[in-house]
Amino acid sequence: MTDANLPPVPPQEPAYSAQPAYSAQSPYTGAAGPKPKQTLSLTSFILGIAAFVFSWIPFLGFLVAVAAIITGFMAMSREKTAPAWMRIIGLVGGFLGLIGALIFTGLTIFSIVLAGTSYSTS
Repeated sequence: MTDANLPPVPPQEPAYSAQPAYSAQSPYTGAAGPKPKQTLSLTSFILGIAAFVFSWIPFLGFLVAVAAIITGFMAMSREKTAPAWMRIIGLVGGFLGLIGALIFTGLTIFSIVLAGTSYSTS
């Protein structure tokens, strides 16, 4: 008999192996580790932007700026593996918001005091 007369041979399944044929982890990409914690860094980033935006509101801008600065420094000490740009933007926005909030809060208090003292009953 020739090979042309033989029936087709179905593909055979490979013998059992301890390693599965398909793995989510490729040996070429390396093992994926856990994601770094970045909760405080992200909070500082959001509060820093909010502090800069709300700095013109007399007391709210001050409180948000202080919260951004505190969470930025907490993130710096606790989250070493988190992206540094988030906490840096949070700190810069917090400090700029604090400066703006102090200026606007001071001007608001000054104008209220000036308006109260310039009122005369005569």
